[in-house]
Amino acid sequence: MAGSEESILIADPRTPDCEVRVIESLGFKVVAAECLDFLYEGVKGHPDLQFAPVGDRLICHRGISKVKLRELQGHGVECVQSLSALALPYPGHVILNASIGGGALVHRTDITDGALLEEAIRQGLRLIDVRQGYGRCSTSYIGDGCFATNDRGVAAALSENGFRVFISPYGDVELEGFDYGFLGGCLSMVMAGTDRLVLVSGNLNEYVMGRELREFIKSSGAIPVEVRKGRLKDRGSVLQVFKKRN
Repeated sequence: MAGSEESILIADPRTPDCEVRVIESLGFKVVAAECLDFLYEGVKGHPDLQFAPVGDRLICHRGISKVKLRELQGHGVECVQSLSALALPYPGHVILNASIGGGALVHRTDITDGALLEEAIRQGLRLIDVRQGYGRCSTSYIGDGCFATNDRGVAAALSENGFRVFISPYGDVELEGFDYGFLGGCLSMVMAGTDRLVLVSGNLNEYVMGRELREFIKSSGAIPVEVRKGRLKDRGSVLQVFKKRN
């Protein structure tokens, strides 16, 4: 099992070294997102608020530093900056927080950034409009037409569009400064060669529906990889970004 030389993973810069080492042991290069101090403390480093990978392009929030932009471009990533800037209050900070996978973009599309919508349409993605602005936070693509989510409205919309959905109640996920975090922020589907992995930020045995979630992931043909001990923690997931193909 080895990560692709054609991709990198973007992670919260506050991710402990022990978790980063587990991810890198799979053969990936980990690049840290930035801490945006104008966001809520618990989510200020979450990649899924700052970036949205669409195919081999990466939509970046328009306030990205020149240093971080050059770093990503230095890894061969094609970056497109958002039309709008991230801002509080809600929904200004979730304009890139769409769940993307299975040929679909799942988000509250009236708030989705224009650059992200344009790229999704250009690449032929189905736009599934839901009322959940925290699209990627709440919902993670597992692969093979499968999603996992906390949100019943999102689950219904996905089912209507032919996807298989695992749904669990909100809660039992750690997130600093909040009563609980989102399931989607704990799960990250990545390709490692021909293997499809779902990185889990915690021990599924300590999650309220962990046994069922483990079986769902396996039933999709993916391999669950727990990168952290203890309860599930919402880290804004990690995002796989592929290098531009010449």
